[in-house]
Amino acid sequence: MNVEIVGVLVLGLGYLALLFGCGFAVERGWVPVRITRHPIVYTLALGVYASAWAIYGSVEMAAHAGFGFLAYYLGAAGAFLLAPCYSCLSSASPAPIN
Repeated sequence: MNVEIVGVLVLGLGYLALLFGCGFAVERGWVPVRITRHPIVYTLALGVYASAWAIYGSVEMAAHAGFGFLAYYLGAAGAFLLAPCYSCLSSASPAPIN
């Protein structure tokens, strides 16, 4: 695979320009507030932030631990699979103490 540095730079700068353009449009009020203040926007932003740090962490862990880094992903997958059980436990009220 032959990748030219100019293509990578153009792609990266274009992506940054798109991100700054989105931020500029929101700051100027061109995007309705009902969209910018929606909980899904905050959830997606947190997901992007967390996944970026997860990629950095897992690459570093894979460099040091080999296939041992798979435990990181298995733990996260298990947490998502058990999420319905966690919500049931958190909504249950404790028994009154007499």
